[in-house]
Amino acid sequence: DQIYMPPVTPSEIYAKAVLIDGKPLVIPYLGQILLSARGNIITTIVIFAILIAVLVGIDERKKIRRVALPRRALLLFFTIVLFSIFIIISSTSTYSFFVVYSVSHQEGILAGGVNEVSAINLQVLLYNQSKSYTFSVTDKLMLPEVVIITVEGNGTYTVNPKIITLYPGKSELVNLTVVGKGYEGLHQLLIKVYVIVALIPLGELLGSPLYTLFLYSALDTLCLLFPISVIIARGEEW
Repeated sequence: DQIYMPPVTPSEIYAKAVLIDGKPLVIPYLGQILLSARGNIITTIVIFAILIAVLVGIDERKKIRRVALPRRALLLFFTIVLFSIFIIISSTSTYSFFVVYSVSHQEGILAGGVNEVSAINLQVLLYNQSKSYTFSVTDKLMLPEVVIITVEGNGTYTVNPKIITLYPGKSELVNLTVVGKGYEGLHQLLIKVYVIVALIPLGELLGSPLYTLFLYSALDTLCLLFPISVIIARGEEW
């Protein structure tokens, strides 16, 4: 697609392509369509699922003799695909980062000894001194989300809030407060932000982010399977 890349020459073609007068065939806006589909993968999957279901119903109605998947097999296929899509989207949307600080009896600067270069550096905390770091979580998937924040590492800290329900385009601030307690020296915290697609947000389920992810993926799949199964059933009745 020459909209998103420089003009293609025959010498730059490394695989089979359709050539017209020695020039590669260009399909206008193909790249833009693919990028849009990738950015709205759930909507794309739903549209394709509905189209396939409608086509199956039309085929049944017109009595076209062809090999067709049984209803149960088709529903099983959609179940596996949708469940996998929700798992992949939530997994790829989940992210993490490090927060480092040092506890000391005297003031100073934390410069060396940090394992993660991109870590959030809160510098040196005196004993019983506290510092806060605030970050924002935003719903970028255009679907309802349940966001769960966990912290791993040695230190005294509080996170507020730990569980957030977000709707498309909405944001919320999360505050991490650490206190200068424990052993003297470097402290490192791993903050994980689990972003879970939740068409019916109910907060954290089962007390574990991973279990919650799988359960919401199953619930989301059922929500989308219902209209698909109705379309398939109507197609068989026709």
